[in-house]
Amino acid sequence: MPANGHPVSLDEGQIRMALNSLEFMTPGKDSSSPLFDAPELDVLARYLPSALAQAGPEEDVAFAVVGNFKAVYGLAKEQMYTSGRVFYRDGKLNIIFGDIHGKYWANADRRLYPLAPGSRFKSTVHTWALLNQPDQEFYSGPEGQRTDWVVLDLASMEARAAMGEKAATTQAPAAVPYYGAQKSVEERLQTLNDLKNKKLITDEEYQQKRLDILKDL
Repeated sequence: MPANGHPVSLDEGQIRMALNSLEFMTPGKDSSSPLFDAPELDVLARYLPSALAQAGPEEDVAFAVVGNFKAVYGLAKEQMYTSGRVFYRDGKLNIIFGDIHGKYWANADRRLYPLAPGSRFKSTVHTWALLNQPDQEFYSGPEGQRTDWVVLDLASMEARAAMGEKAATTQAPAAVPYYGAQKSVEERLQTLNDLKNKKLITDEEYQQKRLDILKDL
């Protein structure tokens, strides 16, 4: 593996922007959700810049955060964790996820149930599906595409955000572009195909949603 671009100087705003752009879906849901809640974003935006500034070229930064999210039936909230490893390479932020919104047991023996950060060498077995947003892509290696490993182009994100701010000030009341906004028909069809290939939706659901998307043409 090529060496990381560490140490690297990134600020809280850059980290928050990158993490706030991440969305995912789980089986049984027909809409995406933000990957991190506000308290998790606060923790990661505060500590990741310092960790990346101290890391060496051969070191990754591992993290695990715990948030409170609605239970399956929405009657209460339960603790769920998200874990991963972060590194900066070739001008882009890489995140390999070990788990997303996994059930968190506070008293579990971490020797038996570790909050694994994900691996460069072995894909994480998962049922969740990360959604590609603008300026994001899945890592592709010798064994193909890794859907647990997302690469974020921070410079492109910042440029897009700056263009949105400029449009908002010069063309009021123009809407500022944001991550998670309505996708193009082509992007929506690609996302739908990804969900079908991962068997997160049935063939019947796939056909129905495909027709719904094509109606927007």
